Order: sequence, then structure tokens, then C-alpha cells
Amino acid sequence: LCSNSTNFSLPWPQPAASGSRDGQGRCRIVYGLGGDKSARFALKLPRGNYYGPTTADPTWLRLRFAMPVKRVGLEEGIASRLVMKLDTRYPLKIFGGNPCAKAATNSSYKCRLSVEGPWDYSVRPGFWLLWGSPGANSTYHVQGPLNSSTFEVPVPTHLQSEPEIDVVLFVYNQYGSTNECPETGNCPNSGDDSIMFDSAAIEVRSKFDPPTLPSTTRPRVFGNDSQWFSDMLLPFDSLPCAPKVTEDGWGSVTDVRRAWDQATLQGSDCDGQRATGLSSQASWKNGDSDVAPYLPGAAPITLNNPGKERAMRVLHFLRRSRACLAGRGGGVGGNSSLCPLTQASDVATLTAGFIRVEVGLFGSWVWENQGQGFDLGTAQPLRYWSIFLDALWDDVPPANRTVIMAEMSRRVDMFLAHYANQYWVLFNGNNWTPWLVKGSLTWAIAFWHEDPRAQDVAHKSLDLLWLHKDFWLSDGVYKEGLREYAFMSLGGLIESNRLARQSFGKALACVNWQVMDAAALWQMDMVDPVSLTVDFGDSHMG
Repeated sequence: LCSNSTNFSLPWPQPAASGSRDGQGRCRIVYGLGGDKSARFALKLPRGNYYGPTTADPTWLRLRFAMPVKRVGLEEGIASRLVMKLDTRYPLKIFGGNPCAKAATNSSYKCRLSVEGPWDYSVRPGFWLLWGSPGANSTYHVQGPLNSSTFEVPVPTHLQSEPEIDVVLFVYNQYGSTNECPETGNCPNSGDDSIMFDSAAIEVRSKFDPPTLPSTTRPRVFGNDSQWFSDMLLPFDSLPCAPKVTEDGWGSVTDVRRAWDQATLQGSDCDGQRATGLSSQASWKNGDSDVAPYLPGAAPITLNNPGKERAMRVLHFLRRSRACLAGRGGGVGGNSSLCPLTQASDVATLTAGFIRVEVGLFGSWVWENQGQGFDLGTAQPLRYWSIFLDALWDDVPPANRTVIMAEMSRRVDMFLAHYANQYWVLFNGNNWTPWLVKGSLTWAIAFWHEDPRAQDVAHKSLDLLWLHKDFWLSDGVYKEGLREYAFMSLGGLIESNRLARQSFGKALACVNWQVMDAAALWQMDMVDPVSLTVDFGDSHMG
């Protein structure tokens, strides 16, 4: 590229961008004129000749894009789209080969123009892109005419997996104004430049061609009921009952089976405390159980963090009971005749009470905590209400569904806007990324077959997780510390992986799963003998 100063440095490596010259060796692309950072496409040469004719010769800028050696995605990455910007401070002067007003109404009329070379009056207004890749077998692709200062175009399919993609932006046979020359005398031209190039980038995205898709029936989040039960519930249901410890003390190990039973079944089979009906256990009515606030006559409750966790446990309990009674799995310990709730009337009562209370609390949810529309505060409500509607769709009154879906839709629009702008909220790559993705991915799967945005949201969510890949180091250390950020990262990654496996049939390739054994050892090493974490990252006193 030519510059107006020998000391003016180009923003691109020289081999990555090259421009055309005329037959006399003069640059038709000039960079840095007047101190700006645009590559100017000449209408005529020499520059500054007010009465000089417009040339028919092409002016072009070749851009070379080397694609990443390591491709990203569920399997491999593809070059997805070209994003190009022209300098919007200057109007485009690309009016085609026959731009005057008379030609617009008379197709046989040829405008009086000041031109040189083999001028073609039939050329349409705009500029063109020539796509290709180095190599004898490369197939070229021409796209245009285009006439927008900012545009996005998909990369031709046959080039998406090439190691290098070349794009030539070219202008030819374009007159710089719509004015005709006077019948006598000199003909003033409209300027020196047709367009002014600012920047271009090719976006590489993960290849999204999953072996399976979300179920066409509800519930579908975490798979259909049978899949959900066999893959995610039965392994915990099948754990043996250990002798009961009267009191947990320092150094004791959590009784996983009893904790699982209590959280998912409202009591443990190990101790004979699991109730099978709403009236079979007094504690269900006196406020000691998760289901108590949703039973007839219960006192009003408010929304708080324990309430959100309780609601999710009851939602789990309802989905399992409903699936079991319908013969779709969910029986305790794999026994299809042993359902969490054994009577359909009890399920109906609890379902109605749960919907009534939760819908009544909907207006109390806070959907953002950083003022960004879609931020750390958005993931939890988007995830919860997506699962809520997915599990109870037919029972939630349509008017309530409409209100809930409208709020979620607004947040999804903000997610897509942040992605389009590469906004820091999503593109930080730190612990925020997996935390936010578990919300957006849950919504996408819940509404896969109902909302046209769902597939795009899922694909973009999986793309974003690649930004987080290198936060877990090869020795198991998490860059940001142990106390909170490692939890946000690992929790988001594990849940997103479950969603991807159950719905798309493939685990996340963007996580270094092989380092997780080392990560577990690192977490233990980071806790000292008095149970304080070592001062590192977010783990510190103060």
C-alpha cells in the first residue's frame, strides 16, 4: 500500500494487505492521506486534478486472512462471516456506469461523462468482493455489487475450512457523481476517491452440527424424562445407604445418598423417612419441608435466595413425580412402581399450589445486577423460568406464560445485542462467561422448537465458552482463585456440559477435562489446616 509519508506505519502486516497500481506504477490505493487511517480508492490519477477524467480501470485492495491453526467448536471451527467497515465520515461515490437522471428514465440514453479507458455504461452502482484461497485448485467467487458502509456477508461455503482466505475489495467503472458534464467546456469531477476502507475481520465460529437435537416434547431441558432419569438421577439413587452418623463433625464426609434423597425426594429411603403422599408426613405441613409453602392453607412467602433454591428442588420433585406416574421413569431406585408421589391427585394439588405461588412472586425477581440488560443477575432467573415453563407448560395459565416469556425474550434480545457488539459482558472470557452461558443455553434448549432465535442463541453460547478455555491451566490451577470464581466457572461448565450432552449428544470440547483431576488436588492444596484458603486471586482476607 502507498502512504503519503515514509514514516507512516501501516496497521496491518504488509503481506496481509496489498493494493492496485496503474500502468505507470502509481498507487490506486493510498493510506494515511491527511493523517487519517483509511485506505482510499482512487477515482482518477493523478490525485487533485479537478478536471481529470474518471478511469475505468479497477481499484482493488487484497486482504489475506490466515485462519487459526487450532480450530474451535464441538468438532472444528469454520470461517463464518466477513465483517467490513468503510469510513463513514465520507459519502460513497460509486454511482455506476450511467448515473445521470436522464438514464434513469431512458435506458438507451448515455450520460455525458468525463472518463478514460474502455468505459462500460451498463455497470451497476457499487463495489465487489472477490473471494479465493491460495492454491491451484482454488475456486473463486465474486459477490456484489454492494453499497453499504458497514456490512456483514457469509463466507462462501467452499472456503470456510481453508487455512487462508483472501478477499479482494474492488471498484471499477464507477462514476463519482450523478451530474452530467456540460455540453461545452471542462467537466468538473466530484473528488478523488470512491470509497475509503476502514477495517475488515473474518469471524471464526464453532461448527454447530450436533448429532442430536432437543426433544420435540416437553420437558426437554436435560433431555426427555426417560433420558433425564437414567443419565442424571439413577446413578445417585443407586448409591448404597451408609450407616447413619448421629452428628457430623470436623473431618467428616458428607453422606451423599441421604443429602441427595433429602434434596430430591423430600426425605431419605435410607431412614424410612420418605413420604409418598401430601398427607403422609406431618412435617410437610408445618413448614419444615420444601413443599410446605405450596400446600393449601400455607402462609405467604417472599422471594429470597433460599426460596429460589427451594423452588428448584420442588420443581425437580414435581417433574420426577409426574414422569413416574406417566411411565416415563423417575421411580425411586429404578423401581417404576415406587413414585415420589404415588397419587395423581397429590401431584395435581402440589402443581397448582406451586404455580400459583411462583407466578405470584414473578414480579419480585431481579433480572440484572450490573445495569447491562444481560449480566450476572440475568443467568439465574432466565435459567429458572425456562425450566419452570418447560416442566409445567400445559399447567401454567396462558396469560402468565405470556408475561414470563416476554421478559425472557427481552433478555435474549440483549444477549444477542451484546454478542453482535462483542460487548465485554459476554466477551470477558472470565468466570462470567460460563455463568451467563448456563442461562442462555437453558433458554435456547427450552424453546428450541418454538422460538426462531433458539438455535442461534445456543450456537453463540457454545462459541463464547471457548473464550474461557485457558482459564483452567494445565496443572489444574484456576487463574482467578478458589473462593468464588472457580465455583462460578466450574458450576457453569458442568451444567452447560450436561445440557450439551443431553440435548446435542456431545460433550463440550472447549473444556480441558483432562486437567480436572489436577484441579481437584489443587483445590485441596489451597485450603490450609484451619480451613482458610491460601491467599491467591479472589481468595484473601479483607
